[in-house]
Amino acid sequence: EEKLPGDLAYALSRIKNQKDRYFVVRNASGTRKIPYEDIIKIVKEDNKYSLIYTREGEYKVRSSIRSLMEQLKSGAFVVVNKGILVNVGHIHDIDTSRILHLSCGLEAEASKSHLTDVRQKVMEYCLERLSGGEQA
Repeated sequence: EEKLPGDLAYALSRIKNQKDRYFVVRNASGTRKIPYEDIIKIVKEDNKYSLIYTREGEYKVRSSIRSLMEQLKSGAFVVVNKGILVNVGHIHDIDTSRILHLSCGLEAEASKSHLTDVRQKVMEYCLERLSGGEQA
């Protein structure tokens, strides 16, 4: 069928995009590829280190939050507070005290100054998912 070349081009573009959907963690225990969708939140530990929380556990990396945000190359992450990034796909709800309830029982507090942006990102994520768009 004539449709095959178009479908093939679409499939190839999806595969190409998938290769950039992993974050590589290098630390004392070795190197690991973590799919973006598995990253729940990233928290600044101090000026040199950050903690990456995933479904499988935590990874301490020597990198600033700003540097990690640039490396992630994904609109799925939002700053919720100074030193805290959250994967929008893992936000289950936001309560009245600005606590974000995340996957795996994790939580993060959104600052007043970031709350509007967080809510906007959650809305955009939900609309994209409803329209068949890609995830994290």
